[in-house]
Amino acid sequence: MLYKNITVLDIKEIKKVIGRIVVTQTRKMIVFGLILIALGIALLVNQYINQIDYSWFNIVPFVFAIIFISLPFIFKIIVVRNKTKHVVDTKFSYIFEFYENEMVIKEKKGNKIIDRITVKYLELTRVERYKDYSFVFINPSNGYIIRNDGFENEIQQDAVMTLFDYLKKKTKKKRGRMQ
Repeated sequence: MLYKNITVLDIKEIKKVIGRIVVTQTRKMIVFGLILIALGIALLVNQYINQIDYSWFNIVPFVFAIIFISLPFIFKIIVVRNKTKHVVDTKFSYIFEFYENEMVIKEKKGNKIIDRITVKYLELTRVERYKDYSFVFINPSNGYIIRNDGFENEIQQDAVMTLFDYLKKKTKKKRGRMQ
């Protein structure tokens, strides 16, 4: 074993992390909504200057802007509810062991290992890195949250974060080819 990470998350922390990621992933919608608002304002100014009556047309950008700006928050509520709806346990404990060509994910309950998965790095479908957490997806619908501060020391953390950066590029290329 090269590196080891112990991640313990409670349900509140999982909801917070998932919610933050959903909002982060949908910033483009907010920007697009703001562009639509600017378009609506430009149409209103044009209507006022040229004294043309197409007021129904001015409403369209504002309606779409409201939709695009509110969607990330609606997605956050839906995703957090769906991801945590059937959760019975309040704490999740995982041990991530990083080897040369693969990682081993062990799920702990108390002092007992109840599940063990071995995943080759090139089989990962997606890797995302954020300030406090990283996400490793072993398939499009099954991912793991890894606490970046769960490594035994900073040298291990830096090495694995470099690996994640490399894997993020590789999985992005792989997803691009699949589409």
